Amino acid sequence: MTKTGTLFRLLAVAALLPLGACDLLIAFDGLVAGMQYDLSQGYDASNQDLALFTGELWHGGSYDFADLPRGIVDPEDQNFEWSEGHKARWTAEDGLRRMRATYESAGTPEVFESNAQVAEAYMYAGFANRFLGEMLCATAIDGGGEEDHTVHFTRADSNFTRAIEVGGRANAQSIVTAAYGGRATIKVWLGDWAGAVSDAQQVGLNDSRILPYTNEVANDISYETSIPA
Repeated sequence: MTKTGTLFRLLAVAALLPLGACDLLIAFDGLVAGMQYDLSQGYDASNQDLALFTGELWHGGSYDFADLPRGIVDPEDQNFEWSEGHKARWTAEDGLRRMRATYESAGTPEVFESNAQVAEAYMYAGFANRFLGEMLCATAIDGGGEEDHTVHFTRADSNFTRAIEVGGRANAQSIVTAAYGGRATIKVWLGDWAGAVSDAQQVGLNDSRILPYTNEVANDISYETSIPA
């Protein structure tokens, strides 16, 4: 092959790279939406049962909740909640790994550090880990050995910090605010009250972040405790 032919082929490949990278970056909308969906599913999978066996709700219907309303939780009662909670965590954390790898392969690793989608993904990873830390007594992460539930608070603290950093560079203020709120709760769990106060001061009294439910993921507590008009 001549040098001219080699150069032509290299230029052709180089011309295709930006298009492929752009297509992948657009696909991140769906990836981040999946993180949101799985987090909603994780909350919905557990909240009703948690409310039942802590006595916040009392079972008065025809469903068989076994001994959950009496505060007795058997191993088989935890499988679905465990899997859905960890799926939300893994989807966000692995999604972030894929996003970073894509930006790096596109030759733009700096964009990863200033992208609103990345900040949002870190935020979902933070809330997923917080949820697991609050729900579990012990955990195992991605096939590892048994660990104390507080490992999820440490991971959440790191994820929220990254959401604040990346979101700040991306001017994604709503994400930054939500991450400050999430990190404030984590610092309470970790006993860092000064840090919790400092983070909470970054959140306005009227600030809120809504995690939507969909037709695919219903809010079971609302459905089971509301009387239709």
